[in-house]
Amino acid sequence: MEFDFTQLPPQDRYRLLTNFVGPRPIALVTTRSDAGHSNAAPMSFFNVFSQDPAIVILGVQTRGDGQ
Repeated sequence: MEFDFTQLPPQDRYRLLTNFVGPRPIALVTTRSDAGHSNAAPMSFFNVFSQDPAIVILGVQTRGDGQ
């Protein structure tokens, strides 16, 4: 699913972003290393930071063992 945020009015961007993060879904966050290796992990600590520009923030911390 794709949304062109440049074509959405501010109130629609806000509504879309806030419904995206509530009531606290799990996001599948993906990364790719410089070597091209992909990784995906379920994350639940994220929220809307701004709707203009559209920004969703993700909180990440190390585990108790330092990983």
